[in-house]
Amino acid sequence: MWKYNQTDNLPGDSLYHSADELYHYGIPGMRWRYRKARLQEYNNNLVRTRRNKANQNVTKLKNKGVNNKRIEKAKIKADKINRSKYGQTRGQILAKGLVRNIGANILGGTAYKIAKEAGADKLAKYIGIGTGAYQTANTLKTGYKIITNYDKPTKKSGTRMSYR
Repeated sequence: MWKYNQTDNLPGDSLYHSADELYHYGIPGMRWRYRKARLQEYNNNLVRTRRNKANQNVTKLKNKGVNNKRIEKAKIKADKINRSKYGQTRGQILAKGLVRNIGANILGGTAYKIAKEAGADKLAKYIGIGTGAYQTANTLKTGYKIITNYDKPTKKSGTRMSYR
């Protein structure tokens, strides 16, 4: 609801108010201090942390004085992580998706067995359907993240294409 501030009774040279000042008192039902940007900021912090960790690994290897082949591998991995959307290589995304699927299979299978032994066949059926649906959704999400992780390279880095 919008409302003009009543400034008739203010002293002549009021520093804080003017006659054409407009106030906004919010929208009914509006929730203050709940912002969607917080989740995005959390995700950005995760990606930034992963990128910093990969870059620190390269400098740590350089300072240790290990062989150049190992440093070059670390540089390639850091380059992949720096260019990636999620701060992970495709292999890391795939491994995380597989672990989620295995965990869902174990938990869903255990719950299914317990429901079957208790004689709740209908519940066991729904648990099986839910587990399968979760695994399918997780597989699709993992595949999408793998496909969209990197942009096409604009130039070559060394002898390899930078998206390898």
